[in-house]
Amino acid sequence: MKDGSKKKSIGSVVYDDLMGGLRPMIPFVAGGGILMAISFMFGMRIGDDSVNQFAKVLYEIGHENAMLLMIPIFAGFWFLGIAYGIYMNTAGFHFWYPMVMSLLIFGGSLEFVAVTMLLAPFAPLQTFIMTLMS
Repeated sequence: MKDGSKKKSIGSVVYDDLMGGLRPMIPFVAGGGILMAISFMFGMRIGDDSVNQFAKVLYEIGHENAMLLMIPIFAGFWFLGIAYGIYMNTAGFHFWYPMVMSLLIFGGSLEFVAVTMLLAPFAPLQTFIMTLMS
């Protein structure tokens, strides 16, 4: 929980919340970038249609599919991550709680419900039922 001894600046809180929203995009950026790099390794040159088809297909998958499809997914995760980070911060948790919970909880909206469960008295049956419902 939050200790009252040190108050974070508004810029620091906004930075933490923004970075929490960017975290889910790493696989798209890394995957698209790796496919594009492999296509360059096989001889892909931008604007050159005389390259082998394997390199061209890898480039198209990496750039046109992974990188361009990332934009709407990024927008959704960004706002969800910001909302979750702000919610956890106002509930009194440290900045690292949302990051750890996002890595461990794969239920989407269960992260928001987990905040209430962490602040409530221990109820293992209620927690078990909620995890099954999500």
